[in-house]
Amino acid sequence: MALSSRALFALVLLVGVAGTGITVRLANIAGYGTLGSLIWFLGYGTTIFLLWYGWLRKMEITGQTDPDEVAEATEAGETGTETTDS
Repeated sequence: MALSSRALFALVLLVGVAGTGITVRLANIAGYGTLGSLIWFLGYGTTIFLLWYGWLRKMEITGQTDPDEVAEATEAGETGTETTDS
């Protein structure tokens, strides 16, 4: 059975957050505070890295950089028509 990308994302998030939190709590209850801190750092750090590497780094999060393109997009959005250069 293969997991979809969305299901794998949710599984990594669930195990990374809940699993790490439960493990840290158990280590602290047992009197291993330093180990709990190390588990916290490694667990959440690994979760963040896996989410970034698997899904977030593929996203292109850039906006328009040319002021003329921004002005044209704003004008087209306000009038509801596309502008073409011909």
